[in-house]
Amino acid sequence: MINSLDPCFLKTGLAGEITGVAGFFFKIFEWIAARPAEEGASLVVKAATAGRETHGRYMRAGAVQEYAPIARDDARATYVWDLLCKKLEQLQPGVLRNLQ
Repeated sequence: MINSLDPCFLKTGLAGEITGVAGFFFKIFEWIAARPAEEGASLVVKAATAGRETHGRYMRAGAVQEYAPIARDDARATYVWDLLCKKLEQLQPGVLRNLQ
């Protein structure tokens, strides 16, 4: 079973090195809007143990939801994939050989 998961904005400490005004505003936004990391982890477990009816679906905040129209746009998906492949090949030449 494969699900696409968005646990939402979490307090993980990954942005701990942001300083100055940006860091100040980030901390305020984090205090207002972020969920605890443990809640995010429980959402990952929930997605992994959800039933077959969730296969191939998008789960956000623990519930199955429809993909946004931008996520269903084949032209944009192709553009992002091509951009990602180009960047990956720049970083590690030949990395995509296993996909062909």
